[in-house]
Parts: sequence; structure tokens; C-alpha cells
Amino acid sequence: MALEQPFDLLWPLALVAGALRRGPWIAGALMIWGPLARVGTYWLFPEQRGHLGSMLHPGVDSLMAGCITAFLVRSAAAQAHLSRHGATGMVWGGVWLLGLSPLLGELVNGFPSVYGYSLDALAGAWLVAWPHLIPGPRLHRWLGRGTLPMIGVISYSLYLWQQLFLSPTGLLATGHLIAPLLGAFAAATLSYFCVERPLLRLAGHSRPTTPCITPP
Repeated sequence: MALEQPFDLLWPLALVAGALRRGPWIAGALMIWGPLARVGTYWLFPEQRGHLGSMLHPGVDSLMAGCITAFLVRSAAAQAHLSRHGATGMVWGGVWLLGLSPLLGELVNGFPSVYGYSLDALAGAWLVAWPHLIPGPRLHRWLGRGTLPMIGVISYSLYLWQQLFLSPTGLLATGHLIAPLLGAFAAATLSYFCVERPLLRLAGHSRPTTPCITPP
């Protein structure tokens, strides 16, 4: 929240001040700023070294990757690029996030803080953009049915509550996995039905019961 709440307040102001057309340039500049801020914070404020990914000024690039993607997928050129190279990018994005990035994080001292967070965010953005923009019939069937849509419905509540159950210093540290997972999903489900949905109704907003994935 120390990262996201300031972003929620400041990003709209940045777009208003710079105009929407400058949004991608602002996001790109902040993507470059992120690694520089992490390195600077690491050396100038050593007591903050354990929080580099959870503060706004050194962690903003992870959010900017999503902002850049939101701008780019609206352009015809980006859509054509995703159409041609999306599947290949999905493969490399998965290889990077599941293999290369963790490996380099173990082998290269300081790699995550300098480049890793930024590259992970960009890979994740690609993995989100391509299925959303060009889902394809098979991918649509896989993502749009079964338990995945239900997980998508409670995903924000799950994101908020999971830290209580899945913290590396909690039950996971003792080797337990099933109980923390069940606890996280139970808390998220209760939060969604008892807090999120009533508040959305009170605010006069509606939300789809399943994620919106439009088949081609």
C-alpha cells in the first residue's frame, strides 16, 4: 500500500499536468528512474535496503510497465505487433519469469534491484496484454471457464489478504502450504462477498461476475 496508494493519488495528477498524450513518455521516464532510484536508495539510505520494492520512488517502474501497456495496446501499431509476435513473447516472458530471472537473481549480486524488477514487470505486462487483446478461441475457453474466472472475481480481495497467510515468515516457513492457501482463499471470498460487493453496490457501481474476455 505504501507503493500503490501514492501512485493512485499522483498518477492522475501527472496525466492532468502532462496531458494524456504525454502519458507514455512520463511512464517511460519513470521506468528508467526506477532502477536509478533503487541503486541510489541502496547506497544513500542503507537502512531502507529491505524495502526497495515496496516504496513508491524506487518501485514505481513496476506500476509504469502496466501504464505503458495500457497506452500502447490502444494503438494500431502495437496491436499489429502483438498479433505477429504475441505467442513468441508469451513463451519468452514465461521463460524469463520462471527461469532466467530467478537464476540471475541467485547468480548476479544485486541483479533484482538494479534490473530485475523492471524486466519482470515488462515481461508480466506482455503476458497480460497479449491474452487480453488477442485471446484466441483456445485461450478464451481455458481462461473463461472453470475456476479461473472465479479466482479473477476475488483476485483483488485475494491480493489484499494473502500476505497474512502466505508471508515467508508465517506458516510457509514451517513447510505448510495447504492451510495457508485455504486460509487466503477463504478470507478473500468472505471479503469479496461481505465487503467489496456491498461497497460497490453502495457506490452505485456494478462489476461483472466473471472477467471480461472477448472471443475473436
